[in-house]
Amino acid sequence: MGKKLFSPGEIVEESGQYPVVGPRGGDKGYEVAAVKGEPFPSLPEKGWGFDAPRLTQPSESNSSTAIVEYTPPELPNHRPIVAGNLALVPSETLPGGRPILVGTRQVISFENLPQHRPVFQSELNIVAMHGNRPVISLDSSLTPSASLPGNRPIAENSSSPSGTLMGYLD
Repeated sequence: MGKKLFSPGEIVEESGQYPVVGPRGGDKGYEVAAVKGEPFPSLPEKGWGFDAPRLTQPSESNSSTAIVEYTPPELPNHRPIVAGNLALVPSETLPGGRPILVGTRQVISFENLPQHRPVFQSELNIVAMHGNRPVISLDSSLTPSASLPGNRPIAENSSSPSGTLMGYLD
């Protein structure tokens, strides 16, 4: 059982994979990658922190050089890890110092969504923001909502006659 050594917001002294631990030091089953010089990220529960980084174990081979091997523990909920050469946008340029992966999508705004999440440029035509959610204009025409159960609008179906009702979802 580990002991809490680092708290969210503290500056990371050594880059590595830090196990998340509870207030009494119990391992929570996942790790967070932290970069030297950056603050530790916030955690979902009060009192949680970070244990010492899991160090790689050197294994001796036939040469005098040690090979470093690291096998990360299985991720919770079987989440995938993306392989490849990933790069981070410098966190000083982002709101709240949050690092994001460099990608091919162009960010057009940080101001429209809650917690300054980036809005990416796309082919979608955003006509309004309602409750911090984008309202998108679609090319398809809608069947009038008053004629549908629960006044829910639906897009017309071009593959079947417009007067054919297949059934209700509710």
